[in-house]
Amino acid sequence: MTDAEIYSDHDGVTHLTIDARPNSWNRNKCPFCGRKKLPGYDRPSQSLRVWRGLDLGGVMVDIRSQTNRIVCPEHGVVTADVPWAYPNNGFTKDFDIAGKTGNDTGKRQPAVPWIPS
Repeated sequence: MTDAEIYSDHDGVTHLTIDARPNSWNRNKCPFCGRKKLPGYDRPSQSLRVWRGLDLGGVMVDIRSQTNRIVCPEHGVVTADVPWAYPNNGFTKDFDIAGKTGNDTGKRQPAVPWIPS
């Protein structure tokens, strides 16, 4: 984490935006095969990419970071891995996992079963 900002939007919703960057040992890593220290394809993007995180209480969380493309010998030119998100996904890993483990998947049951009267 390099910085954080808390603000309220025009609808009164509170947001926490976290500026982050991967640790040095996780930079230029292929998101598909995990190869590390791959050569860069071009300069890092000047715009920040944003991933939606899990809400913290009533606060919406976003993570912002600069990304770059790398050249993987197996997968070609890809966006370098970030440890908080799956490849080609606009959500953090915890947000993505939380959405897939809800009752809509049919794999989990509610904590208190509902019994019709």
